[in-house]
Amino acid sequence: DLHSFPTRRSSDLPTDIYVPGMLRPMDDRTFDEFLARIKAAKFDSDKKDIIEMATRSNMFFTAQVKALCETYKFDSERLWLLKQMYPSIIDRERAFLLTDLLSFSNSKEEFRKYTESIDRR
Repeated sequence: DLHSFPTRRSSDLPTDIYVPGMLRPMDDRTFDEFLARIKAAKFDSDKKDIIEMATRSNMFFTAQVKALCETYKFDSERLWLLKQMYPSIIDRERAFLLTDLLSFSNSKEEFRKYTESIDRR
């Protein structure tokens, strides 16, 4: 079936190949630690700092971004997160699944336009 994509996890990728300067997806264990730090952060500014630091040196799977997004309650926070993370998503063909995490149509439209602007680069 064309519509059922296999779920990719970082453990499915070769670990013995490293190209200097190439960003790699965050492995599952590291992501679990990262998610725990986000959940433990007392202030939104601390969460944002941790996320911004992680996106500078890692790639993420759509499923990881979804799990991270679910730590936020409000559309404005989720939209910020999705925009921050989108350039670092390795499986962008699945990123359409993230739109459902937003409640309001204007937020969904803003995210869609943002993804189009990034993908045109």
